[in-house]
Amino acid sequence: YLKIAGLLQAEFLKHVTNEGWPAHGTGLLRNAEVFDREVGPVLEARQKVAYFLVDSLRYELAAELEKQLSTKHKVRLLTVCAQLPTYTEVGMASLMPEAVSALYLANRDGKLVTTLGGAVATAPATRFAYLESKKGDLCQDIELDALIHQKKLKLAEKVRLLVVRTREIDSVAHESPRGVLQLIPDLMRQILRGIAKVEAAGFQKIVIATDHGFILMHEQAAGNVTAYPPGDWMVKKSRCVLGMGSGDGGSILFPREHVGIPGDFQHYAAPKGLVPYVREHLYYHEGLSLQECVLPCLSIDLVQHTAKKSTIRL
Repeated sequence: YLKIAGLLQAEFLKHVTNEGWPAHGTGLLRNAEVFDREVGPVLEARQKVAYFLVDSLRYELAAELEKQLSTKHKVRLLTVCAQLPTYTEVGMASLMPEAVSALYLANRDGKLVTTLGGAVATAPATRFAYLESKKGDLCQDIELDALIHQKKLKLAEKVRLLVVRTREIDSVAHESPRGVLQLIPDLMRQILRGIAKVEAAGFQKIVIATDHGFILMHEQAAGNVTAYPPGDWMVKKSRCVLGMGSGDGGSILFPREHVGIPGDFQHYAAPKGLVPYVREHLYYHEGLSLQECVLPCLSIDLVQHTAKKSTIRL
């Protein structure tokens, strides 16, 4: 696997070097376009839409969900280019309304802070505050676990946008990377239960999106790392750095504009290989690879299914 994945990684970086990121092509979306393309029009049509934000949902996992959901619903699996850098606060902020123009990594006292429309957007509460500033009392949010354990979904009268959040894959994988594979099937079942809940509540549409993918290397030898490249870095993550510096043998460096990152800094760098900058990590994201950057978006149309049930009742 490492040999094949390494060859794909080299090819991927060659294309990013030549063409930039995000990629362009028929059927491709940027993460910052997901809300405006898939969620916004449903609200404008005065329908109810549930927006599932699933942290670390790799493309293959969404493909498995598509197989199960397509037996009952009309489902589209869209291919999405992640917003770099691929860490959670940036990726989740990119899934908000008008993110193409609103998202910015601002220099605040020498630190890069993720903002939306100039306001801090580093946590679920601040991102939801931004969403409320755009959609008002049409929106409400809930954790997936709370949703599936409610006997009946309780919504304010005006709510037509329900944001359902879960970060279980990411949080468990960071703490126990060897145990996350046992967790994933259970999370898939929880998502299906959540979908059934919002369908029963009369929603016509579900959109499932994610902030980033991940790399999980159980067979990777401990100590298989690369050194941080030289530079003055404002952000140093396990798989990327942002600031000003230069590339070296282990890292690839780009001007931020070349890889589509808006912000108050000059350069973005990431390891060339599927390795982190930090020792003894088996699970990681934040970098530039197919596994981290090619994301899914599931668009699930419940209208036909709901209509069929209504016809049977009549």
